Amino acid sequence: MFTDIPIDHDVSQQQIAYYQQIAASESKREPIARCILRASRILNVHPNYLYTISIAEGGRTGKYRQNADKTHDIGVMQINYETWAVELPRIGYSITPQYWAKVLKNTCTNVLVGGVIFKHRAKPAQDSLTAMANYHWYSMAENKAPHIRYKKRLVKIYDDLIKDQTDFINNGAEVNVRLRCKYAYCD
Repeated sequence: MFTDIPIDHDVSQQQIAYYQQIAASESKREPIARCILRASRILNVHPNYLYTISIAEGGRTGKYRQNADKTHDIGVMQINYETWAVELPRIGYSITPQYWAKVLKNTCTNVLVGGVIFKHRAKPAQDSLTAMANYHWYSMAENKAPHIRYKKRLVKIYDDLIKDQTDFINNGAEVNVRLRCKYAYCD
């Protein structure tokens, strides 16, 4: 059903240049590509994974979404506050209420916390698509349907990202700074 993509955290200089090109065109209010590069360096995860998740989640800095179960997904990475306020301390990250306000209102802080969640949830995965889909819903969960739906969404986004990145690296094409618009909001 899905092609396994090996987990790879090595980032080439051309891939860094790709994200720098996106960052150059982003609004100062929501510098997602710059924040993704920063988080990927700090956490040693590939920026392609974080960027794909950020597009799939479709969140915005300073905004939150209330879910059907009355929990709240916050910011660019749509971090579920009620879940991760409990889980992050369990995996070694204590976050104060003041810091949670920053997770909501600051793009880079949100992406960094999202990266911590990705890195934690990626551990049991054998391939990168499963690792990315685990960000949203564990593959080991009894109800696998949400994981599979999210994975299908990720495949489309990741494929488009890799095509755009390859075109930029191999052909010197302009970066498609509107790629995010195809799947999420656009400024």
